[in-house]
Amino acid sequence: MVKKCNLELKSQFCLVHRDIKTENLFLASSGSLKLGDFGFARFNAESGLCDTQCGSTGYIAPEIAREADGGIDAKLSDVWSIGVVMYSITVNQIPFDRRDYILMNKKKSVVVKFPTRIVGML
Repeated sequence: MVKKCNLELKSQFCLVHRDIKTENLFLASSGSLKLGDFGFARFNAESGLCDTQCGSTGYIAPEIAREADGGIDAKLSDVWSIGVVMYSITVNQIPFDRRDYILMNKKKSVVVKFPTRIVGML
């Protein structure tokens, strides 16, 4: 009788998804949200760092886009992707485009702009 969400299970077993995006979320008949497509998933080493970069443009963390030296913290990258998913579900668009990732690669700041209709609700 396991009733833990996927993210809790992932943390418990040191599993990182590495491709969390709206296209990999599925609505079950019970109304719960399921995470699928574990093709890029892997068990994370004790160091917590991964050597390979993967993910989908628009959802990947800046350090992956910039090919960080010394390894990538895939758990934090999954958290970044969850934030992007939450933004896109709320605003109905991805917060970053290709130009933003180019700026992130150059270690410059990027401002996330919320549409006016959303700003009024915050």
